[in-house]
Amino acid sequence: MFSQGQSLRELYNLDSSVEELVKRYGLEKEGDKLIEQLCKEKLIDVPFFMELIKIFHNTDYFPQKQLLSFDITIVLDYLQRTHRYYIGRRLPEIEQMVQNIVSNDENEFASFLLPFFRTLKTNLTEHIKEEEKQLFPYIIALNQRLDSLTTKFKNTFIASFADSHNHLIEDQLVLARSVLIENEKKTLDTMPLRVLIYQLDLLEKDLRLHAKIEDHVLMPKARLLEKELNIS
Repeated sequence: MFSQGQSLRELYNLDSSVEELVKRYGLEKEGDKLIEQLCKEKLIDVPFFMELIKIFHNTDYFPQKQLLSFDITIVLDYLQRTHRYYIGRRLPEIEQMVQNIVSNDENEFASFLLPFFRTLKTNLTEHIKEEEKQLFPYIIALNQRLDSLTTKFKNTFIASFADSHNHLIEDQLVLARSVLIENEKKTLDTMPLRVLIYQLDLLEKDLRLHAKIEDHVLMPKARLLEKELNIS
């Protein structure tokens, strides 16, 4: 169904959800170029990108064995791009939707939205900061066999990060969505609220996929590096 000989525009025609993946690689304006050409120009691993396309297309598709075969730097690059996408685009987009609904709706339920979004933004931002400042640098040091493993990262282990992983943010999104659906009929203009509910659903699914790649691809590969270096 999907091939590297297709253009991004052809991909969008097959499945518009793939555009969420394309955005984090900054390829939105390259619709007429072939995937293979784009990946080579942007130094993106073609096989890995094709697997991501299939995953975004079908949420039940998750080829763990295949994903584990890719170099850990490729996996890290995708996860870091996704972090920047969440902070730089998805959260601001959702925040704007929330602000628009609150400013145009006098119903009581609107007061739920701002506190919810502030909590969501804080929790997601803090989670990303922790990974960017602690987990990812540690994995990079592991992969490069850096001396800082015995100094800066002394007594640091992948297991400690794995234990702290949970689905709190995703569960908050599910709860918020259910509250909004229940109160949808109370609002004067339902369309903005429906769009927000849809976007929250997309973000929840995106976050669950992100966590799945971290838990079932990144972490196992990092544990293997620890084993090779006799770190335990």
